[in-house]
Amino acid sequence: MTMTEKVAYLKGLAEGLGLDASKKETRVINAIIDVLEEMSASVTDCEDDIISLGEEVDELSESVSELEDVVYGDEDDEDDEDDDDEDDDSFEFTCPQCGEKLYLDVEAFEAGSVTCKACGRVVEFEIVDSCGCEDCESCLDDEDPDVKPEV
Repeated sequence: MTMTEKVAYLKGLAEGLGLDASKKETRVINAIIDVLEEMSASVTDCEDDIISLGEEVDELSESVSELEDVVYGDEDDEDDEDDDDEDDDSFEFTCPQCGEKLYLDVEAFEAGSVTCKACGRVVEFEIVDSCGCEDCESCLDDEDPDVKPEV
């Protein structure tokens, strides 16, 4: 039973009592019922407005989501892929046997090899400097040396 129906029920009960309209008590009861009717109508209007606003918020949320997809594309998926990378301080190269992406971190760099998780092959590598010399200090100090797997 809604609030409006409950107030209507109370009003019917009060009228069914057959109270004398000239008495003060009857006027107070009728005034209370009138206030309850106004409050019930106001609450019903507020509930309707809340439902309407909720629907509008849902529509806006869907529109914003569609707009984000258009503007940002699948950046969220790319972020998830970035989380799978071993380290931010690692180099990526491909296993010469199976083509799997391998990540060379500091430990593997110092060891001179890395084991492919896909095929199990131990891939040894060497640092090739950019000028073609061997053990050139200026090349070895390079921030981004080229990592070449030995075949």
